[in-house]
Amino acid sequence: NVKNMSDSARYFEYIDKYCERTAEGLWAEPLNVISNIAFFIVAILLFRFYRQHFKGKFIKYWDISLLIALMFFITGGSTLWHVYSLRWALYTDAIPILIFINVFLLSCFVRILGLSVSAVILLFLLYQLFNYGIQLNFSMDTLNGSIFYLPVWIFITGILFFACRNRDGLCHYYLISVGLFSAALVLRTFDISQCDNFPTGTHFLWHILIATMLFFLTKSLMLSQLIPTVSVDMTDKPGVTHKS
Repeated sequence: NVKNMSDSARYFEYIDKYCERTAEGLWAEPLNVISNIAFFIVAILLFRFYRQHFKGKFIKYWDISLLIALMFFITGGSTLWHVYSLRWALYTDAIPILIFINVFLLSCFVRILGLSVSAVILLFLLYQLFNYGIQLNFSMDTLNGSIFYLPVWIFITGILFFACRNRDGLCHYYLISVGLFSAALVLRTFDISQCDNFPTGTHFLWHILIATMLFFLTKSLMLSQLIPTVSVDMTDKPGVTHKS
């Protein structure tokens, strides 16, 4: 019983990770809370585009539907985290992001790169092994936690590099996405070390840049299904391709 109580209490552990938060309280991170509206705006814009071009095609484009739904969950989860700053709220922030990253990578492997099932499985396992290696060898404080975004940054950059060679019309979307992600990681890395110079921190800018990046990434994924080219239907049998 004592162990169960301690486990339960752990979920209500107070965590202070940002310059802006100087004390406990629900309104200790106003900029970090308010900046989450960027995720909500992006989710609305993506939903409107999806409804305009993919209405009635939920089964065929289930992964894109899920990504847009996750954007709303990211909005809520991140808001809860920066309002309460408790461990349970951290999970509401981290879990939707984790799911989004994995679904997006799988979607890119299939829809943008047009890889076979075996290649998708191999790359996805490689990504997970890379993640596992990072977690084993680095602490949570390394580069202010930015080190754990290194695998997804490398994979997204690689995907978009190869995609640019085959989808020139979308290359600017990919380049903007990588640029935004890179700038956001720099801001995240130096956030906590620059509290004396920037008392509010830079995490709110991370929100804005990442939300904008997610817009370009998800929009490019949808556009890749609208531009005339050979694409793969994720609901069909492996190896079967269709003209978009």
